[in-house]
Amino acid sequence: MPTAVNRFLVLVAFAVALFPGAARAIDLADGKLVINGAGAGAFTITDGNDVFNTELIGGHVGSFRNAEFNLFVAVKPMDRVTIVTLVFFDEIGQIETGLDWSFVEFLATDWLNIRAGEVKLPLGLSNEVEPIGTLRPFFALPAAVYGPSSIAADTYFGVGLTGEIAVPGGYRLGYDLYGGNMSFDTIEPFSALIASQPSSVRGSAIAPVKETVRNVLGGRLGLSTPVEGLNFRVSAYRGSLVDTSLEVLLLSAEYLNDRWSVRTEGYRSAQAAIGNINHGGYIEVAYHITDAIQVAVQADAMRTHRAGVKDDSQFLYHRGVAFGLNYWFSPALVAKASLQQIKGNRLAFPTLLADAIAIAKTNGTTISDETLLFTGGLQFSF
Repeated sequence: MPTAVNRFLVLVAFAVALFPGAARAIDLADGKLVINGAGAGAFTITDGNDVFNTELIGGHVGSFRNAEFNLFVAVKPMDRVTIVTLVFFDEIGQIETGLDWSFVEFLATDWLNIRAGEVKLPLGLSNEVEPIGTLRPFFALPAAVYGPSSIAADTYFGVGLTGEIAVPGGYRLGYDLYGGNMSFDTIEPFSALIASQPSSVRGSAIAPVKETVRNVLGGRLGLSTPVEGLNFRVSAYRGSLVDTSLEVLLLSAEYLNDRWSVRTEGYRSAQAAIGNINHGGYIEVAYHITDAIQVAVQADAMRTHRAGVKDDSQFLYHRGVAFGLNYWFSPALVAKASLQQIKGNRLAFPTLLADAIAIAKTNGTTISDETLLFTGGLQFSF
């Protein structure tokens, strides 16, 4: 069986061989079948704590097990009907394969599409394009918003409406409305501080878990301005968890042109019945010095308030500052390197957290609340 290093090198060679030029979809059967793809591979290492994100993992040992490939297939059996499917292969710590999206879209009018099935969740600026790393300056999306932070699901199972209409002054208003069920990854290291939780027992590992949200009703409004590249979005949804409700509000803004990429988002989520409130956001700025060389900086933060946990706990907050340097072989192929300084243990901590807490108490010390993460990798699309 090939090692993780060999798999990463094969992925790099495959990307370089296939995508030396601009990204192009594979168009077959007179446009009735369109195939796109995107993939990535990266090496990560930290100076101590383990770092958790839905798109990568990192630890002090160093890992090449951050690889993925996504295949997008769109079939048009009729002029107004499109069937969209995303097949994925992930090896982010462990191997996963399957269908991510699979839905039918019906074009009712020029301004209304109806979707049904397992539909990509319209949330914020980047949730729908998360698999496509060539659309962003850092290898992974900001963890404070798109990581295991209890708001960003990949998809929902249900029915949705989407479209765009022109409004006076050169603006365009996009909208999404949807309802159904969904699930997202969440990780809660502070649960190791609560005696009644299984994760507080020594030998227990803290890992992301899937949490199901039922009876979801949500939507998104997007405003495209006359200033090319300047856009605003408001996203919100409400649903039911096993023991409480979940309410999420996310505000987004971006400005994009040939040289600059500026994005910022902020959110608040609340699970009122259990006293769990999260809020966070990020600002990200990237600039192309040349067509090939891009520099980027990102600051993200997340704060949790949880009943039963002291509000000043280091396991309730995350603050990160990252610097990136990218080399774009083409719009379809990019090599990225970044260094992120993380403060707090909300998203960076020892996996065997209960053990680490017990050892620190015995030694009269504390778990380090500072983590340095290096990420270097390659992303491609077609």
